[in-house]
Amino acid sequence: MECPFEIKPFAQSSLIKNEKIFNLNYTNQDFWSLKTKLIEFIRERFGEDGTVIPNTFNDLVEGSIAIMLIENWAFIADTLSFKMDQMVNELFIDTVTETDNAFRLCKLVGFKPTPPIPSRSLWTASLNASLINDVVIPTPVIIDVVSDDIPITIELFAADPDNNPIYDENIIIPAGASSNSAIVGLEGRTFTTIFTGTGLNLQSYATDKAPVIYDSISVKVDGSLWEQVEYFTDSQPRKEYRVEYDSSYRAYIIFGNNRAGLNPPKGSRIEIKGRTGGGTIGNIVTGFVDYRKQFSVFGLNYNV
Repeated sequence: MECPFEIKPFAQSSLIKNEKIFNLNYTNQDFWSLKTKLIEFIRERFGEDGTVIPNTFNDLVEGSIAIMLIENWAFIADTLSFKMDQMVNELFIDTVTETDNAFRLCKLVGFKPTPPIPSRSLWTASLNASLINDVVIPTPVIIDVVSDDIPITIELFAADPDNNPIYDENIIIPAGASSNSAIVGLEGRTFTTIFTGTGLNLQSYATDKAPVIYDSISVKVDGSLWEQVEYFTDSQPRKEYRVEYDSSYRAYIIFGNNRAGLNPPKGSRIEIKGRTGGGTIGNIVTGFVDYRKQFSVFGLNYNV
């Protein structure tokens, strides 16, 4: 079968020859280098032996209008160069300097920076002599001390067999005993915030304390303890909330929308409890603190 049209090949590309590029220098981008390069550029083309229009411009003495304009251009170019370098640096984790940008880079690769954890110490409560009644010490016991000229706060809690704090139990020296060594001290301070629910979907609250210690947030709505979750995943109106942090580790408590996670109703009493502090500031050595405090004992008309 013959084709009625004449078919021609596409035009073949040919080598494009440009002038040779040489002496590229992208390092000297400061004000004085840019000013010097521009003056040399003008002299090369328009000076006494200029390559474009010789002997047409030679007003390059300091104080002239030409130098003023060159310096203005050099200042703008220097500023733009610095800003471009700064923006590029903020795109890579090994050169980033701004904490907010470091957080964004971490989230970009699915990594969540962990809030600070508190320094932990073991404590012993002792009496001069045993009593016939239990000595009940309400928790947390707040102790303010100074370490390396920095004031820190340590809160004492009853400890479980693994020396983890039991936040809802008091410290007890049993009747007939003179001491209790099941006590753990955590650097930081407990805070409680109470506010009223708005009834709006995806209610959120930002703590006024920062940094908030890792895994220290608890939420009660109308006296009922809610559960903290990573995501509202199963599309159920459960009593759940999420916690997110900004670069200063300020906590944001986020509720659901009654489809994924339950939304606290309007007028509900929302109580948020957490702890602020953390970091190496709370590191102390053995025997650093000897603290004495009086407590009342049921059945006694004096403190011990």
